[in-house]
Amino acid sequence: MSASPQGPAIRHETHFGDRLVRCYADRPRSVHAMFEQSLVRGPGREAMVFEGRRWTWLELDEAAGRIAAALAAAGVTAGERVVMLVSNRPEFVTVLLAVLRLGAIAVPVSVREQADGLAYVLGQCGAAAIVYD
Repeated sequence: MSASPQGPAIRHETHFGDRLVRCYADRPRSVHAMFEQSLVRGPGREAMVFEGRRWTWLELDEAAGRIAAALAAAGVTAGERVVMLVSNRPEFVTVLLAVLRLGAIAVPVSVREQADGLAYVLGQCGAAAIVYD
């Protein structure tokens, strides 16, 4: 299927509660491209809510940009792995977006991982950096 002047071709539609959900055949090529598309469409729109705090797409982009700059300054480049030892909170999202922005590869690891498991992951993945909270 290809995009038409009316927008991308729709492969499937369903309802989630009272909301129409569409699956597009022509979708962005990556998670980072999806993020950028949402940023362009509505930078001031709500993107994330956590414990009563709300972030817009632009705020997420700015936070990810700061983290990406720090990772780049530390020498992280496209194609390198970055271990993410970050709990389930907004920082996980901004770190992930930062890693993707650089073209690096995110290696999320549970903060509950035991020492042996963490040592194994670190030994196998060849990480250029570790981000932790």
